[in-house]
Amino acid sequence: MNIRFSLLSSPVVCLNLTSRGAAAVFLFLMAGLAGTLNGAEQDLQADLAAASSMREAALEMELKPLNKILEQYKLALQRLKGAAQAEGDLDGVVAADKALSNLLTGAAFSPLSGAAFSPLSENPKIAGIQQAHQKAHDELKKQVEVRSVAVARDYSNQLENMVKELTRTGKTEDALKVRKIREKFIDDYKAARATNATTPAKIQVKNAKGSGYGLATFPKKAAWIQRATSVDSGHLLQISDGVILTNSHYSEDGVKWNAVKYPSYSNWLNCSGYGANTFVLTGAGGQIFTSRNFKNWIDHSPGGEDITSVIYGNNTFIARKYWSPGGCWVSKNKGNSWTSVDTGGAPDKTYCGMSYGNGIFVYPLDNSVRTSVDGIIWANHAISSLPSGFEMRSASHFNGKLFIGSSEVARSETNVKIITASSPDGINWEFKESSIISSSAGKFRSVGAGGGFLMLLSPATKAEVWISDNQGDTWTNVDGPWSDVEKAEALFVVKGKQIVLATGREIYSSTIP
Repeated sequence: MNIRFSLLSSPVVCLNLTSRGAAAVFLFLMAGLAGTLNGAEQDLQADLAAASSMREAALEMELKPLNKILEQYKLALQRLKGAAQAEGDLDGVVAADKALSNLLTGAAFSPLSGAAFSPLSENPKIAGIQQAHQKAHDELKKQVEVRSVAVARDYSNQLENMVKELTRTGKTEDALKVRKIREKFIDDYKAARATNATTPAKIQVKNAKGSGYGLATFPKKAAWIQRATSVDSGHLLQISDGVILTNSHYSEDGVKWNAVKYPSYSNWLNCSGYGANTFVLTGAGGQIFTSRNFKNWIDHSPGGEDITSVIYGNNTFIARKYWSPGGCWVSKNKGNSWTSVDTGGAPDKTYCGMSYGNGIFVYPLDNSVRTSVDGIIWANHAISSLPSGFEMRSASHFNGKLFIGSSEVARSETNVKIITASSPDGINWEFKESSIISSSAGKFRSVGAGGGFLMLLSPATKAEVWISDNQGDTWTNVDGPWSDVEKAEALFVVKGKQIVLATGREIYSSTIP
């Protein structure tokens, strides 16, 4: 689908069209295209009108929650004005009128813009209302922006499908007309986004201290308890829909672990996932199995190439194809059927680190990130000001609030330079630089996040693990089972007060005091 790149060439992805602006663009498009369609058949005109109507309805639905926040803000200002008037507070009435004027002035009333809440009023009561509604608005806007882009992309794809169908049925003239409509829509979409938009400010990531456990609570080496052995691939440890699992064991609390009773399979199995009370196993040769108890399995294998990592979110499973660049299998019905999806090509088999959080799937590559709300339609976002040497694919963890990850970018003798990337939406990223002193030969990379901790590993013969409780501002070297010979892998997850560690051979856990 070539629309992926033509629509999303900007590194900042947002559909900054007001409801009025979107309607204006729509009417402008239809008026300009009326002459073009004079020779088209009535059913083609009806199909085009239906597609446009679907796009407008979908956009209105996406913007509805943001419009509600702005309406609530307007009512709050009106109530405040009424109270000031009843008290004879002239300054209060004037301040409220000024805020209302800002809100109701054209583009200021844009759901995807922050203009409605600025400038911040000097009146403390009004400023408090502005700040409260701005926070609620911004948190929701991050999700709506991505979905609004998907609405435009869906419409463009509908037009492209019409072109293909008209071509198949020999209606070449009509196909050319629809192609022109699609091309004009894309051009007008870009222009509207550029002229009607307020470019989102770069999101600053705040220090995480106080939002999780501190370094003083991180378990000492003696506190780690071995819970299971013969871990098939400890580096595949993850939490999915509340269950902690590798492809050999699973646990609901990190303390009691159950071994997987494998189905009958060919060659080998690779990874496991969990969601909606369903377990999924992937394997070589296009194998996928599902189970409700990790014992009785149903074969839903689509066949073809090897399938590796599998993640779950938004009632959707996504399983990574190993050999196809950017290829995935996606299931919306608990793994009963799978749809082949191309996220955009380019990455080779080593790019397997996807994650899900804040309602978004995130797929980091080396110099860009792909995001999707539904796992079917993906947007590619080039990363501006990417630090030299930083591998974006390291930022594949989700810590409950942010997508985050760290990697070593340079070293001079024992001084190792670390860059940490973090983002609430996979689109806007902040990078921070720090350093550690280590002689470990392995290249440091992040291996887990949760409970306020970010974990950094150097996978040498005697692995080193460093922990940050402030999102990569500073790091502390910690000791544990990973320090033993031949246990160089270590991946962490945190659930409640249980920290879980998987090496290449065992699973450990420890309770945070």
